[in-house]
Amino acid sequence: MFKIKSIYSKIVLTIFGFIIAISIIIFAFTALIRNVIDEPSIYSREITREIKFMGRIVEEKMKNLSAVENNEEIKNMIEDFSNKTESDIRLLRLKDRKTLFSAYYDNENINIFSNKELDEIVKDTEKEGATRKYLRTGNGEMLFNTLIRDRDNNIYLLQSKHKIFYPKERRAFLWIMLFLCILIIALSAFPISRNITNPINKLIDASQKLASGKFGYSVDVKSGDEIGRLAANFNQMSERIRQLHENRKNLLADISHELRTPLARIQTDAEIIIDKNLSEEKRRDYLNDIIEEIRCMNSLIEDLFNLSKIDLGFEKLNLEDIEFSTLMNELYNQFEASIKRKNIEMEFVDRLNNQKIRADKAKIKQVISNLISNALQHTEEGGKIVITGHIVDGKIEISVKDNGKGIPEEELPKIFNRFYRVDKSRARDSGGSGLGLAICKRIIAFHKGDIRAESKLNEGTTITFTLPL
Repeated sequence: MFKIKSIYSKIVLTIFGFIIAISIIIFAFTALIRNVIDEPSIYSREITREIKFMGRIVEEKMKNLSAVENNEEIKNMIEDFSNKTESDIRLLRLKDRKTLFSAYYDNENINIFSNKELDEIVKDTEKEGATRKYLRTGNGEMLFNTLIRDRDNNIYLLQSKHKIFYPKERRAFLWIMLFLCILIIALSAFPISRNITNPINKLIDASQKLASGKFGYSVDVKSGDEIGRLAANFNQMSERIRQLHENRKNLLADISHELRTPLARIQTDAEIIIDKNLSEEKRRDYLNDIIEEIRCMNSLIEDLFNLSKIDLGFEKLNLEDIEFSTLMNELYNQFEASIKRKNIEMEFVDRLNNQKIRADKAKIKQVISNLISNALQHTEEGGKIVITGHIVDGKIEISVKDNGKGIPEEELPKIFNRFYRVDKSRARDSGGSGLGLAICKRIIAFHKGDIRAESKLNEGTTITFTLPL
């Protein structure tokens, strides 16, 4: 089914519709009036034949007469025709515009024609044999004409006047039809108006609900015009506001929850330093603990800030072509000291066949750094970490694999949640904020990629993410 997808088009088509409707009404009325009055209907054609027939009879009679004026035979003949046809008839001599005979005829009605108009009637009648002329009397009368000649070739106009339509009934009929047409147009305007205004009213109601705090409220408008697109944008905006509101609440809850413990520790250590007589060494230990807690808090706040920027859409991608080997060398230099300290072997496997990675280098480097950092934390001394890059199903796939303790299968779906830690292996004391994998998931999703985890207890964990080519 054809749908109009523009309010402008709806308005234009509506205006055109009304114009067409009014034009059809005017045309119909005009056609009706012309049919009844002007067009040669069966009735008017019959009268035309009658006037021609009468004209031939009168003309034959006149050719046998030496004088036409005041002739009783002609007078009686015209009166007889008038009675039989139920019309007003007169005989007009053209050379002096004199009415010679008249039967029930009001001369005033015929004299409304000027000499010029009478000349036109004569001219048309000579050509057609008979003519008809609508009288401008307002009484719905038509004048039928034919020409006849006497023996001296004088020209006469035989005229028959008929009332072919009754004006009172006509006016009543036209008023009724006009009223019905206006009513139909007015009634059709209501559904058209509702079709345009209902979506607007829905948007107004939805905006009021949104302003009252009902974030995420959507409006059900399915039209494809400007209002439909506005409604779709409103729904997206409403959902986005809901997400931002939820993210803000989650951020505040996360900050209050995660900062409570380090602040408590700092408060305890500070009270001990103040209340007790401690040796210089003990005092230094407590101060170092305070500094470490502050460092953890700074790291936590930074992670929360980065995560919130991604969630709120404030981050932008600075895409560039990245060489996998160059990126791996930079990461190796970053973790070289930790690798050597734990005597861990780190291997890089490049199977990208010189395919460059199209991504934000800083953010992808942050993702791989988090994955390597997690692998280092959960891999025992003498273990091994393997970073592999290859192309699978038209996508770049990078994986970080360790041979650490592994993660229970039932915990795998949760590891990308905020602040989720798997027992002691992800406790605060291990140095993690619990936000690393959540940040990784957001960054990869931001690149329109995917991230997943595979793990077996006592065998190790592999975390893999994909990026579009």
